[in-house]
Amino acid sequence: MYKGQIELWDESGTCVRTLDGHDDSVWSLVAFEGLLASGSLDSIINLWDVSSGTCVRTMTGHESGVVCLCVFAGFLVSGSEDKTIRWWDSNGACAEVLRGHPGEIDCLASSDQLLASACCEATKLWSSEGECLRTIDRDCDPYAFRPLLFWRRMLVEVFDEKFVLWI
Repeated sequence: MYKGQIELWDESGTCVRTLDGHDDSVWSLVAFEGLLASGSLDSIINLWDVSSGTCVRTMTGHESGVVCLCVFAGFLVSGSEDKTIRWWDSNGACAEVLRGHPGEIDCLASSDQLLASACCEATKLWSSEGECLRTIDRDCDPYAFRPLLFWRRMLVEVFDEKFVLWI
């Protein structure tokens, strides 16, 4: 596998298809509208038809690498090193740009009603209308992996070697 490629594997461990369409490392993948979305450090998001291996749509707008993707409120949501979160509709148009993080966005998570985004300095909760509902300021190791997920109506975050539940 080369930089910018995505390999698709079957259950037996055989690579059945290689998707080639990024100029830099791919950092995020998510299923969206029956397609596979890929976000890359080349600042581009591609939508792929996995069965044919064809890139059906390319979305641009971020000024730096796309490091996380999720689906929320019917939109593909991307987080970037440019400190913005973008909401993309099924036609590939940017419907919303959310700003306010002091650092690069490195994690996204969604529930039915909330979107969570995190950078090293803060975690934010957003409504389906794009309104920032809460900011949780913090300080942590900028090189630490900080996963976010929603569980039983709570946001679970891992940082500084602890699980933190935000209710």
